[in-house]
Amino acid sequence: MSTNHYTTSTYGAVNYQGLQYFLTEAAELSGRRFDDGWDDDAPDGAEYIAEYCANAVGPDGEDVTIYWQFLAVKGEEDQGYEWDDESITQVIPQ
Repeated sequence: MSTNHYTTSTYGAVNYQGLQYFLTEAAELSGRRFDDGWDDDAPDGAEYIAEYCANAVGPDGEDVTIYWQFLAVKGEEDQGYEWDDESITQVIPQ
């Protein structure tokens, strides 16, 4: 098991299922499509799922990708999202 040398991050830290992860980059749209809506398919005013992801380092020094999902409305995306730990949907090892 490796030691995590991260104690701070330019991009912040998040907690998921009791573990802390340090972001190594800014979150960007994942580009993944969803059956129940995606921004390219949604007409103005329709709801869709906006998924973002970012690389991070986990508590044991492992590289992971963190995913957040938000319910968005086409044409109103600039309203901002609640970037809290509850918006994280999964953490996947790289």
